[in-house]
Amino acid sequence: MVLEETISFSVWIAYHDFDSIHESKFETFWYQLWQYYFSRFLVSIGYISVIVLPFIFFNII
Repeated sequence: MVLEETISFSVWIAYHDFDSIHESKFETFWYQLWQYYFSRFLVSIGYISVIVLPFIFFNII
């Protein structure tokens, strides 16, 4: 299922260790924080679209 793959990929993005890329811990913290919220944003969009799109689809028909 596409939604489950998107969720698992965004969770992987959120929790993957990017420490090797960044030198300073401060920069790494903000980068991981951004990745976490961005992945949560993607997941919420996925859930909203799954809930809302069937209603739009059935209203058109």
